[in-house]
Amino acid sequence: MAFPLIAWMAATLGWRHVFWILGGMGIAWALVWVKVIRNRPEQHPKVGECELVHITEDEATPDSSARARETGAFRRDMGFLLRRRRIWGVFLGQFAIASTLYFFLTWFPTYLTNERGLSLGRGGLTGARLRQPRRHRHPDRHRRRPVLPLPGGQGRTHRGVGRRRPP
Repeated sequence: MAFPLIAWMAATLGWRHVFWILGGMGIAWALVWVKVIRNRPEQHPKVGECELVHITEDEATPDSSARARETGAFRRDMGFLLRRRRIWGVFLGQFAIASTLYFFLTWFPTYLTNERGLSLGRGGLTGARLRQPRRHRHPDRHRRRPVLPLPGGQGRTHRGVGRRRPP
């Protein structure tokens, strides 16, 4: 739904307006997030005393030596992770996914518009159509399915349901 809407906005208002509108929506979301989300349960105004006791009953009071141990543990754990080949594989895979996404969201639409003559609105509709799940091409579910020959004269449909071969 976002592809055709943003493409329509860019075609009618221009890309600068789309930038400001979506940026404003992002800032509004960030302000709501800062207002609602808290780091600690005791900071949230809607957490009751009973609920707070239930949440924090297993926590020990943090002191400076515990924080120092946490910092050392963090460095030790990060060193352990960075020495693993699998973690570097995850890093590489994530880099590839992010780079590909960046390419298709930024450079590819410009190429299609400038070099291939695809209009922005049509490109937005094409992108939205690619994201929709494909529907059955044949609404008639009772149509005859192809039968695959098997040894012994038996036939099976492509769905694996055993049927006799038609005469």
